[in-house]
Amino acid sequence: MPGTWGALLGTAIWWLVWMDASAAAQLAAIAGLAAAGCLLLQRLCGRRRLGDDCAIVLDEVVGAWIALLFVPPEPWAVAAAFALFRLFDICKPWPISWVDRRVKGGIGVVLDDALAGMLAFGALQGGLLVAGV
Repeated sequence: MPGTWGALLGTAIWWLVWMDASAAAQLAAIAGLAAAGCLLLQRLCGRRRLGDDCAIVLDEVVGAWIALLFVPPEPWAVAAAFALFRLFDICKPWPISWVDRRVKGGIGVVLDDALAGMLAFGALQGGLLVAGV
């Protein structure tokens, strides 16, 4: 459940701060948060001997923001991005499952959620394209 709360937090922050921002600003925010997250979580994981602990939700924010890139500012589209991100994050299809098992430390914690966000992004954008939205 913490992952869902983290993704909801990320979605709310996106709605309040990034929804009307340019794609370049959103990408910069994602890159900055992902890089800072990898560094911070690498130190935390090393000191506390943690893996992808459920108390860590910064990675969920990164994944949600990736899923929300280029999403129309409509509640249904934002909800779809959130739902797809959570689906891929929970089910962990390949390559997410591979990263989750093999990549450790801060990079591993952030990368599996970033990949879930990318898959959600692709699925949603593909659906929007097919629907002509």
